[in-house]
Amino acid sequence: MTRGMSVQFDFPYVYIPEMEFDMKKFYINGRFLLQKVTGEQRVAIEIIKQLDRYVCEKEKWEILAPHGEIITDLELSNISIKIVGGLKGHLWEQVELPIYSQDGFLINFCDMAPIMKKDQVVFIHDMAIMAHPEYYTYQFRKWHEFVYRRTIKNAKKIFTVSQFSKSELTKYMGVSPEKVSVIHPACSPHLQQDVFLDAFIEKWGIDPSKKILLAVSSLSPNKNFKTIVEATKYLKTSSIELIIAGGSNTAEFKSTIDEYMDDVKYVGYVSDEELITLYKVADCFIYPSFYEGFGLPPLEAMAHGCAVVLSDSTALPEVYGDAVIYCDPYNPIDVAEKIDTVFQDEHLLKKLVSKGGEKIKEYTWEKSAKLLRDEIYKLVCTV
Repeated sequence: MTRGMSVQFDFPYVYIPEMEFDMKKFYINGRFLLQKVTGEQRVAIEIIKQLDRYVCEKEKWEILAPHGEIITDLELSNISIKIVGGLKGHLWEQVELPIYSQDGFLINFCDMAPIMKKDQVVFIHDMAIMAHPEYYTYQFRKWHEFVYRRTIKNAKKIFTVSQFSKSELTKYMGVSPEKVSVIHPACSPHLQQDVFLDAFIEKWGIDPSKKILLAVSSLSPNKNFKTIVEATKYLKTSSIELIIAGGSNTAEFKSTIDEYMDDVKYVGYVSDEELITLYKVADCFIYPSFYEGFGLPPLEAMAHGCAVVLSDSTALPEVYGDAVIYCDPYNPIDVAEKIDTVFQDEHLLKKLVSKGGEKIKEYTWEKSAKLLRDEIYKLVCTV
């Protein structure tokens, strides 16, 4: 399918008679194909691409998606995409998806799943709605909690992205640890391309001769960009240029930046090629997030030779080990001190870059896809 193509199939709402369950028929919840790509959608895309390589002749793998504008273009050889039903959004997921997948096993990658289906597995990436309810609207939080509790009860298996998130699922949802398996994300190939956009650097007046400090993520409160900007008041290293990329609420965020520092460059939402360019020009990547189930951006930065300063909270120490410098995300003075430490110690900076290069090798999409496939086979395939 072509990116941006509007697929309008006027399928009537019909009931499919009960069929004999085929253990070799696998369906994927394709609602993510119509969603903007964030971390959860990226996990779905990359694992599906790897699964596509291992489909055997006696299996049928199919992505079921609602009608609408497909914004994620998957180039697959063995897994087909089928547009089904006449509903959209949560209604499609809860009402029509279980009907069209009732003769097979369903895989859900992006937290949400049909609550009544039993022959399925679900990825739940974190428990942010429970740990930090203040970041979400009441309606959003309650709906997700409702779906989580019922899918966890009915699903054959729950997957998550770190041991930390596994413990959070046990803590907040009461799920048995034996029912949860950890499958790690990895750095995506599309962010490891060998590109560099000189025009982008010139457009924003970025000076590569300076010490470049980069922050990339959405602008949600959880990502803690305000502390990054506050930390610039306490930096002792001269000639540091802070570049912040991501998000869309530019007006509100720029007002926060202007309060603290004139030469912060907020470049807003960037393309993949522009993001790669920023990673390549940066010396240090800062990520003082309050809450992460895994945290992919630091891994992407490591792939391009950035030293990394991370929050010492939630899943980040588990994921990144000794390949980074840790900071207290609630203390802008400590954040500044850790940034200074990296920039003022050339030996340390090179050591972090080297360790980062080794760290990214620990996580691969091929390994994640094989683990998922093995786990699913244990659940549905008879020897």
